[in-house]
Amino acid sequence: TNYFTVEGNTAYCLEPAVPTPSSGIYSAKVLSNNSDLARALWYVVDGPGAEDLYAWYGSEGYWQIPDPWINGVSPYDERYSYSHMFLSWVYAGFDWDTAFYGTSIPDQSWYDILQADYWNKLGDIRRMDAPPSGFSAYVIDTGSGTQVMGGWSYVPSGYAQIEKSSANPDLTDGNSCYSLAGAEYGVYTDAACKNKVGTLTTKANGTSNKLELETGKYYVKETKAPKGFALDTKVYTVTI
Repeated sequence: TNYFTVEGNTAYCLEPAVPTPSSGIYSAKVLSNNSDLARALWYVVDGPGAEDLYAWYGSEGYWQIPDPWINGVSPYDERYSYSHMFLSWVYAGFDWDTAFYGTSIPDQSWYDILQADYWNKLGDIRRMDAPPSGFSAYVIDTGSGTQVMGGWSYVPSGYAQIEKSSANPDLTDGNSCYSLAGAEYGVYTDAACKNKVGTLTTKANGTSNKLELETGKYYVKETKAPKGFALDTKVYTVTI
């Protein structure tokens, strides 16, 4: 196989028997994050989820040929190639001829070992968490007569949540004139609080909903005070 990148991220050939495409701009189809291929692209070598997989497995040696004679972790080239074969197998609907195209393993028993390992790995990625919403896996159509490619993009995200409390609980707790429910806080990308990206609304216990956001710095400002309370005019900063 060859090494590929798409939008700066490692990509993979999904059809090893077909000629390699030229560099260029191509159309792509986005996959469901719960699909086997999207999960595989998340967890393979250089995928955003690879570190989580290695932590679960115990080393970077997850994506390598299950050879008892190998001590430690195989070189990157071998692990990349093994990931490539696995992705081709998944894309082809678990067709072995596609996955092993171009290989020259002389002993059939080795193919049997690889097949068993592939099924085990497929079970592993199905049991692990699906990729998060900021991840997009896609299949790239490079044109007639050239390979279909598998690629991905990832915008990490996190969650914002607030907990509001009374400055004078001796007065407000148990007092029907006051309630922490219904406070609304706008979440903005700018300090002037003009570009709003979401709202946090508190419940009776003072906690708000969770708002998923891309990583970065945000500004939070109360836009609606709850019953009995004055509006909080302070702007708070949070980092996701």
